[in-house]
Amino acid sequence: MKNRRKLGHICCILSTFVWGTTNISAKILLTNLQPIQILLLRFTIGILVLSLLKPARFFQIEGKGEIYYILAGFFGICLYFYLDHVALLYTTASNMGILSAVSPIITVILAQIFLKEKGIHKWYVFGCLLSMAGVVLFYINGARLKLNPLGDSIVMLGNIAWGFYCIFLKKVEVFKRDTLFVTRRVMVYGLFFLLCFFAVSGGHYDWSAMKNLSVWGHLLYLGIGASALCFLGWNYGIKILGATRSSIYGYLG
Repeated sequence: MKNRRKLGHICCILSTFVWGTTNISAKILLTNLQPIQILLLRFTIGILVLSLLKPARFFQIEGKGEIYYILAGFFGICLYFYLDHVALLYTTASNMGILSAVSPIITVILAQIFLKEKGIHKWYVFGCLLSMAGVVLFYINGARLKLNPLGDSIVMLGNIAWGFYCIFLKKVEVFKRDTLFVTRRVMVYGLFFLLCFFAVSGGHYDWSAMKNLSVWGHLLYLGIGASALCFLGWNYGIKILGATRSSIYGYLG
C-alpha cells in the first residue's frame, strides 16, 4: 500500500509537469487550427494509444453508475479542454497561470462537498494558500498583467469543470476497474461530446495545416504524452490519493 501511494504521488507530479508545457504546443497549433480541431485530433490519438497498450472491450455498462463516466468525460475531456484552448485566444499565459492556481482550491472545496473526503486541516489550507501565492509571484515577476474579463472568466469556468472531473472520476472507483480501462472509457465519452459540438457548430474548418510535419509533432506530443499517458497517471493518482490530496500537485504546473 505504501509503494502504491508513492507511485500515486510520482504519477501526479509527472502528469502535472507535462501538462505545464502543453500551452506552448497548443498556442502554436492555434495559429493553424481551431480549438475543436486540436481537441478532436488530440484525444483520438490518445484513445488509439490507450487501446494499443491494452486492447480490450471499450465498454462494460455499469448500470446507473454509467453516468459518472459520462459526466467525467464531459467535464474533464470536453468542457475543460475546450475552455482552456479558447481562453488562450483571449488572455495571456501569465493570466492563465495565476488563475489556474485557484483550481486546486476549487477541487478541494468540491471534494469536501460531494465526497466528504477527510484529512483537511488548517495546515493543509495554509499550504494551499502559500503555494498559490508562490505561483502568483512567479507569474507577475517581470510580467505586465492585463485584465481580460472574457478570457479570464473562461479560465475560471475551466477550473470549475476540472474540479468536477476529479469528483466524478473518484466516484467511478466504486466499480473497481483498472485505471487504463477507466481512462480510455472517460476519454471516449469526452471525444463523443466533442464530436457532437463539432457536428452542430456549423463552422468551416481548414485542415490544410495537417500537411505540416511540425503540426503533427505537436499533436502527437499532446495526444500521446499529455493525453494518453498523463491522464493515465493522473487518474491513478486520484484513485490512490483521492481528489483532495492529488489536487495540490496542480501548483507544480
